[in-house]
Formats: sequence, C-alpha cells, structure tokens
Amino acid sequence: MPFLSRALLLCPLASLGLALAPPPAAAEPMNLSDTRPRWVAVRFEASPADAPGRLDASYDEPIPARLEPDGAPDRVRVTIPALSVESGILEKQGVRPGSLSDFVWHFDARTGDVLSASFSGVVVRHLGVGVFRFDTDVEIRTELNTLAAAGFRSPAQLFGEEMVAYCDPSEGKGCTPVPAIPYDSRTGYVNAVGFVDARAMHLTTRSFSDLGEARFEELEGEALRSAELDGAAPGTPAVSAPGPGVATSTPTAPPLP
Repeated sequence: MPFLSRALLLCPLASLGLALAPPPAAAEPMNLSDTRPRWVAVRFEASPADAPGRLDASYDEPIPARLEPDGAPDRVRVTIPALSVESGILEKQGVRPGSLSDFVWHFDARTGDVLSASFSGVVVRHLGVGVFRFDTDVEIRTELNTLAAAGFRSPAQLFGEEMVAYCDPSEGKGCTPVPAIPYDSRTGYVNAVGFVDARAMHLTTRSFSDLGEARFEELEGEALRSAELDGAAPGTPAVSAPGPGVATSTPTAPPLP
C-alpha cells in the first residue's frame, strides 16, 4: 500500500524511497506470548501509490522495535523509536527534526488484535492556493487498530496536494473498505487500519492511514546484537495533536465527495 495515503493529510502519494523486499519467508514471526523485553523487527508494506487497497505485496527493509509487557495481563507493547520513524518511515516527508513521538503498538496477545497503534509529530508541507505557494507546519497524529472498520475515498486535491480521505465503510457508496486483520502468529502479518488527523492553518482534516500493514519478526544472533547496540531508546511524545474524539476549536474540513 502506498505510504503517503497512510501517513499524512496534505501530501502527494509517494513510496518510501527505501529498498523493497518480498515478504520475509525465513525470519521467525514475533511471538506475542513471550513477553520478555527484547528487540524485534518490523517491515512495513509498501505497494505502489496507485493501489491503496492492495495488501501484502512488497515490504521495506526491517526496522528495530522494542517489545515489552504492557502492564496488563495478555497485553504487549511494541515501540518503534522516534528516531527510526523520522529517519526511516517518514524519511522523505519533511519531518520537523525532533518533533516525532515513538510509534507505539498495543497488542492483545490472546487474539492478536491491535488495540491501538499511534504516533504524532510535525511535518513541513509546501502548499498552494492558486498561484501562491508557501511552507507551513502540519501537526499530525495517526491512530490505528484492528477493532474498527476503515476505508478510503478516491484521491482529491486540497491546497494543491493529493489526499486520500478516510471514511467509515458503513457510509456505503464511494467508500472502499480495507479489512482490519489481527496479528497472525504463523506469519507475523497484521493490518491495523485507521486515520491520520492533521492540523494546519486553523483547519483539521482526516485522511486514510494504511501504515498499520506490516510484518513483525524475531531477531536472533548478530541482528539482535546490532539492534541492541544501535536502537534508539523509546522516548515520549514531542508534539500534542488532536486525537480521535478530542474536541478542539479548530474547524474540521468537510468530507470529500
């Protein structure tokens, strides 16, 4: 699935620009029932930009993530450090340096459901109205899970940028549903779906986010030692942006047709 339909509101659809690889076959899938703190790896799905509904086709290079118990029975937290989000997942998206939070996933170890997966930050976008072009900061917050349905509408233009609007499949016509798929312990595959809220210039928009499609795997031997040496420690959110259900005085953009 194309990265930028998953990530941001006001951005052109684009691939990550990282080397792609077929779905990993040899690596052991992440074991959710093993709650020992350790480094694991995640590969995000990255299909062509013109196919936002395509699933499980091609993958980016693995990124280290930290697995830990989540403080409740049968719950596991997997944290992708902010540095990896900035330098890897959002490498070409104009991130305001140091603004991103960790990308934190909360799993139900019994069912494989993603209870939530989220991160926030600031990106700089080059927008336009007519002949006028300008740079502006855009606050973003992505929210994903496998518990609720999600879908997208046909791409539309907003401030000179192409965006893929989020929609609820129950709305019917014009909303293409994307299935939420809990974590599969046999393959490491998961597809958490949801949206990204973004705020700029007193305007908030909500676009479809497919950054929740990924494969999680265990690290062993040299790969594990490398992750332990090079992995950035998980931190705290650097930016506060409106999340789902949070009231704000910022007007919300009307749904796209």
